Amino acid sequence: MSKAIKISDEIANEARISAKVTRRSMAGQIEYWASIGKIAEENP
Repeated sequence: MSKAIKISDEIANEARISAKVTRRSMAGQIEYWASIGKIAEENP
């Protein structure tokens, strides 16, 4: 299930650039970053 979220233009642009390099979609890149952040918070 997808949800619309608001993110800053800066984060969106960084995600777009990183997504091209890693061959992910922009949404996939943001999901990847979110999963890394979640792991980092759960394992200080």
